[in-house]
Amino acid sequence: MKRSIYEVHRYLKTKGFTYGTALQLIDGVLPVIIGIKTSYLVDCVLLDREFIQSFLDFLGHPNVQAVHFLEPIEQTFFVNVSCWKEYAETKELWPLVITLPQKYRSEKLEQKLTLYVNTLLNLDRNEKMITIQVPAFTWKFDHSPVQSKVKEVCSITALTGCLLNYGATYHFCSNDESHDNGLSKEPLNIYRMIAAFKKCNFRLSPFLQFSCPVKFEQQVAVIAEQLRCNFQKRWEQLTLQEKSLWNEWLSFRYPKHALGRFEDISWEMHVETHTESSVVL
Repeated sequence: MKRSIYEVHRYLKTKGFTYGTALQLIDGVLPVIIGIKTSYLVDCVLLDREFIQSFLDFLGHPNVQAVHFLEPIEQTFFVNVSCWKEYAETKELWPLVITLPQKYRSEKLEQKLTLYVNTLLNLDRNEKMITIQVPAFTWKFDHSPVQSKVKEVCSITALTGCLLNYGATYHFCSNDESHDNGLSKEPLNIYRMIAAFKKCNFRLSPFLQFSCPVKFEQQVAVIAEQLRCNFQKRWEQLTLQEKSLWNEWLSFRYPKHALGRFEDISWEMHVETHTESSVVL
């Protein structure tokens, strides 16, 4: 990246970002820039397309693109193209797909979802920002031996979970008229990928977080471990320039903490079980 962290923060402030919102955006984008995370869904502010384009031009990073969804809801992702290609080619990292509200595993959708998202993004295009109206994606599969094959429409929740490289994602059946997603009062495992500084017992905010019903924990555990190993591998492959950028951000973000050397970080997948009275995705 051509810009220092201080320059990026100043740039965001000139665009009207508050101090805290600017920190949140850099927290999300930086791991994508240096190639630890595949993608980041902007959740701290609504970005318009003009700003997204200008921000990418300012960063000047050739490997980072923005994906701006217009339909069915407006949202922006920053994507590391190299990381996405690696992910799309590694089936062991593809997410488990849980169909709601019935809560059963859709293995046929799992085989199609990542390939579909890869086609939808078409990141080989030489464009800094890709604007997408998510089309109706249909595929056919059997609900039971008795029923005939039916068409199913992929939900934006499933697409988002895949694009963010979750170990599990949810798909809402288009032919189900219920407004209940079926997860309320359902025991859920919450998975969090965390960078831990071993010598000073300090942990950064989760780099990845997703949930899945407890009854699928054995299947998800395999994917979660693959994700952890992938984070560790990417971390060890960072260049000196990327490490320098990371250390610059840590010094700026946590000036009062002596976090130790770059090599002291280990990647951990933490799992906690929660049961909520109401779950909104």
